[in-house]
Amino acid sequence: MRKFIDDLLSKMTVSEKMGQLVQCGNSIYNDDYKVGWELLREGKIGSFLGICDPERINELQKTAVEETRLGIPLLFGFDVIHGFRTTFPVPWAEACSWDTELAKKTAAIASAEAGAQGINWIYGPMVDVARDARWGRIVEGAGEDPFLCSEFAKARTEGIQSDVENMPHVAACAKHFAAYGAAEGGRDYNSVDITPQTLYNIYLPPFKRAVESGIDSIMTAFHDLNGEPCTGSYELLTEILRNRLGFKGVTISDAGSTDQIKTHGYAEDYKNVAEIALNAGLDVEMCFGIYTYQDYIEELVKEGRISTEVLDRAVRRVLELKYKCGLFENPYRDTEYAKKILLTNAARETAYESAVKSVVLLKNDKEILPFDKTKKLALIGPFADNSAEMLGAWSAEGKAEDIVNPLSTISEKMQVVYAKGCEFDEYNEEQLNVAVKAAEQCDAAVVFIGEPRDMNGEGKSRTKNIIPKAQIDLLKAIKAVGKATAAIVIAGRPVVLTE
Repeated sequence: MRKFIDDLLSKMTVSEKMGQLVQCGNSIYNDDYKVGWELLREGKIGSFLGICDPERINELQKTAVEETRLGIPLLFGFDVIHGFRTTFPVPWAEACSWDTELAKKTAAIASAEAGAQGINWIYGPMVDVARDARWGRIVEGAGEDPFLCSEFAKARTEGIQSDVENMPHVAACAKHFAAYGAAEGGRDYNSVDITPQTLYNIYLPPFKRAVESGIDSIMTAFHDLNGEPCTGSYELLTEILRNRLGFKGVTISDAGSTDQIKTHGYAEDYKNVAEIALNAGLDVEMCFGIYTYQDYIEELVKEGRISTEVLDRAVRRVLELKYKCGLFENPYRDTEYAKKILLTNAARETAYESAVKSVVLLKNDKEILPFDKTKKLALIGPFADNSAEMLGAWSAEGKAEDIVNPLSTISEKMQVVYAKGCEFDEYNEEQLNVAVKAAEQCDAAVVFIGEPRDMNGEGKSRTKNIIPKAQIDLLKAIKAVGKATAAIVIAGRPVVLTE
């Protein structure tokens, strides 16, 4: 590999080297951003984000391999958080199983499905320790405990990177480096101000475990840590990540997080952003409308503000990842095989096992459960007959039509009466009355309440981690009927359950 890459690097221009450090979105198929096929043909794009159609991937690879001067293949990245086509429980739920071997298995299935489609770079696992339940991205990780987060970081890293027979290697990417889960007020992209003791004892251990497990890449975070933006921090990306933790792989920004270097007042302009980021140790810029590497690296090298040594080091790491993924040997995917591997019966069975082990019984102090002798059951609430909501946040290529929702499966087992009762955050008297009548007709009631999935994920922080009032009012109305009642909470973060 070293000989091959040495030879390739010796032939590359500064422009071609820069291109290996640029990751673009799927906008090459439209005119949204400053990305075009000509830039690809000139060798100014090294990877893509968000394209998971194998035919399109092959089309882009063909252009890179056959129409560029050096024929360097592309990497394709995608956020595969809890399954690709087969949907598994969200990571926060899966961590409730304490079953790391099962988490490794679900990650391996997701990786195989994504890899068959042409994805060779998965942006997961998310290993941020999260202790503020208002933070929307808590759904993507394993919760508040550094040890548990570390064990799941190891399991998911090994699962994603567990090479499958007849399949190319797929790289994992631990995110977001570092301490993103400590954002003030639980607000995405906000500042983080913590002591070194907290950083090293709480927030770094899961990344350390991922590095020890051989993870291929690390993603930087949006926020600033103790006044310095993570994506432009030499201390974080070089001193800590490489020199202390011993990481050898590729670093990549989050989508547009290089922009945060300027937003936080740390750079005077976008040219300065590119200079700070690359010199700090950021290899690849995941671009989102702004292309600082593509626009300024050549100029910065010419001016001596970025050394050839720094540039070559970053490019070498990217080329090594492409070599490791087998792209120089075979950059194309078999589109027919890709169809066969998705959503297999074995994958469904694993998803079922993971779902069963992830469910948590919070309390049953009056021994209301089980409802084994109930002849007629009321199923109530906005989640009871909603397949799309069962997918959860960050559902990749999961589809609602594949989902078995509560009503569809329970109605096969016993006699049920269904009533929606309310919307997620509002209701009217008619809806409420129908639900009350449904409960009156039955021996017992199960009310499905919680957060809709669009309340979770990136940019979905909440001021209060409570279940919407309309659903609490519904639950109270059903409880007042006097029948045995159970509530099933479906949510992507810990929610206040006082009422």
